[in-house]
Amino acid sequence: MKAKYLLFFITVYLLLFVILFREYCYVMNPDATGYLSVAEKVAQGHFFDSINGIWSPLGSWLLAPFIKAGFNPVVTAKLLNGLYSCISLLLFYKLIKKFNILFYLEIALMTGAVLLLLSFAFSLLFADLLLVMILLLYLNRLTNKNFGRDYKSIIWAAMVGGLGFYAKAYTFYFMLIHLPLVILILEKRRNERFFSSEGLKKILLSLIVLILISSFWMISLNYKYGNFIVGQRNISGTISALYHPQRIIGAAPEEGNYALFDDISGLYKENITPFTNRETFVIQLKLIITNFFELIKSFNEFSFAFILVILVSLYFLFAKDERVPVKDGQAVLLSFILLWSLGFLLFSVQSRFIWITDFIVMVLCGIILSELTKEGFRMKRYSFVLSMLIIAGFYVYPFLLLKMRYGSGKKLFDVAAALKKNNIKGKMMGGVQSDSGLSDMVIINYLNHSRYYGPYTSNYSWEEILSALERFRIDFYVYSYNNPWQKESFLKGDIAARADSVYDGIAPGVLVLTFKQ
Repeated sequence: MKAKYLLFFITVYLLLFVILFREYCYVMNPDATGYLSVAEKVAQGHFFDSINGIWSPLGSWLLAPFIKAGFNPVVTAKLLNGLYSCISLLLFYKLIKKFNILFYLEIALMTGAVLLLLSFAFSLLFADLLLVMILLLYLNRLTNKNFGRDYKSIIWAAMVGGLGFYAKAYTFYFMLIHLPLVILILEKRRNERFFSSEGLKKILLSLIVLILISSFWMISLNYKYGNFIVGQRNISGTISALYHPQRIIGAAPEEGNYALFDDISGLYKENITPFTNRETFVIQLKLIITNFFELIKSFNEFSFAFILVILVSLYFLFAKDERVPVKDGQAVLLSFILLWSLGFLLFSVQSRFIWITDFIVMVLCGIILSELTKEGFRMKRYSFVLSMLIIAGFYVYPFLLLKMRYGSGKKLFDVAAALKKNNIKGKMMGGVQSDSGLSDMVIINYLNHSRYYGPYTSNYSWEEILSALERFRIDFYVYSYNNPWQKESFLKGDIAARADSVYDGIAPGVLVLTFKQ
């Protein structure tokens, strides 16, 4: 596939992004408020305050200059996603060109990549798509024919891996294992030896560069929090949360933050590992089992052929079928997808965590289907139809994702605008009956630039809410309802009885109670 086709796909992507932007410009996730809060602190020159043990800094750093220049942070972050997608499309094109994939399959794969990147760009606001771009750059480095033959290529790969750490901290753990593993695999494939003095030197160099690149942020985190932390609460943070689950009704955000959600690094200070005691070991095993099924679910959501592609690729790698010679690049892709996916079993599996695997599976699928057209395979005559059916399956997931997000999120922006218009700004609490309700309140309060004090759980009593209202000297309580009887029931309750006034009709389905503390 020539470069002119790449230009065509980038043009198509940009046109679709511009046309659809209006319908997806309000899509926002609660995590984004944390990144946005960090970006605002950087833009204001408060670097020490911006150091955050949960939200990795790169996405916020890239956004900060635009905030300082006066651009809308939410809209700018969405446009930056469009830029990351364009670069990712270029990198995906470069990746598939490294393999002998048939022209019509390249066209089909690039079409799938456009759809996938559109759905990702409009699904979430921060960091995940930036990481996809960095990992595609990393994979392009590792699949070069000469990777690992000299020290320069090792240094470049480690530097890109370190950059990934600044996008998402958990990337550091992965790079710490994957880059040395790839060096060993390539040494074995090229020299028939797993260990050699030259190979060990390359591994040592890769680890030194990776740690040096990452050390600036690690030192900053340790200086601020006074204890060892790599970022995103470390892996043990998840175990700590399960071992000592915290039921938080209300909590004051740190100075300069919009919510506790902006920085929860201090919630789990105890260094709990899977081997702390028998109870945590059992919890970790249950977590791994749960995450395993979530991982299979995420694979199948993307494509019915996902697991099949991996299994067939593994067969060709280990069976050494002479009809399908496996290149070093394919071994690298397989090592990546297996290690990246299995690593999340230790703490959490979400579809956005494994977005990068969707691109790798598409490449592997293109390689396999191209090889099946060779002489010696019985299904050669059916290869075109089979290829189109399998690759068409890659298009379903992004279509469904785009459909699900279409036009969503505007209500939260409307509520925030209504609160601003009525000068309702200050210390806030909200009626949270579900996780989605908590997410909505976090987003609304960020957009309104108010300070949210909770609750951070849906399992609370009205007595606890009343106590928190008094303890934190809350100014406003926001209650969302779905039907008239919920509204009437709430207005007859104790919280409404304690309020000094009630705003009704500010926004559909929203009541605001004011308190003079």
